[in-house]
Amino acid sequence: MGEEKAKRFRSGCGCDGIDVHCHVVPSRFPLPRGGSAIRGWPSMVVSGDCHATVVIDDKPYRQVSDACWVAERRLEEMDRAGIELQALSPMPELFGYWIETGAANDLVRHVNDSIATLVAEGQGRFVGLGGLPMQDIDLAVTELHRIVSELGFHGIEIGSNINGVAIGDPRFHPLFAEVEKLGAAVFVHAVRPAGVDRLVGPSPLQQYLGILQTLGWRRLR
Repeated sequence: MGEEKAKRFRSGCGCDGIDVHCHVVPSRFPLPRGGSAIRGWPSMVVSGDCHATVVIDDKPYRQVSDACWVAERRLEEMDRAGIELQALSPMPELFGYWIETGAANDLVRHVNDSIATLVAEGQGRFVGLGGLPMQDIDLAVTELHRIVSELGFHGIEIGSNINGVAIGDPRFHPLFAEVEKLGAAVFVHAVRPAGVDRLVGPSPLQQYLGILQTLGWRRLR
């Protein structure tokens, strides 16, 4: 048992859990290349002590705490939850698949560099899973090699579809071949589900809850 872990056990932490679903949001986002606004490009607005709001297209997307970018704060939360190790990955709305390719690559690299900083400050309790600009396979392969070979990440996080294209599509095979060569892990996260525009009636969530009720969800409460 390492000295840091031993200290946590002696203090009553009892940390031994592993959390593979942990998203990172940088404390700030640079301006897009050229300095002009780009649809889908995120920004951060301070919204209170230790919190900020991710803003996309001038609309608040999500309020997040500084545990998203401050290693010490994240480690404190992990200790309280009994988590020994976290796999850090981008918040899915930061994948940038829907942004112009060059700008998307800039965004992904910025987020990955932020993850790398957290990993470096994490006392050995973080591993990185980076994002890739999946709308351009050549750029995606280049970033894959950078995050694994240079940043030391253990794998990647990708969306369940890339702008409506299933990740099983042959166009992505060259990327997955490189992933296999590197022995990298792949974490698939749901993002902007394809086909939602074809649903008729209440929102998808309402329809899903309606199915649960039909299956007896009310009896389980």
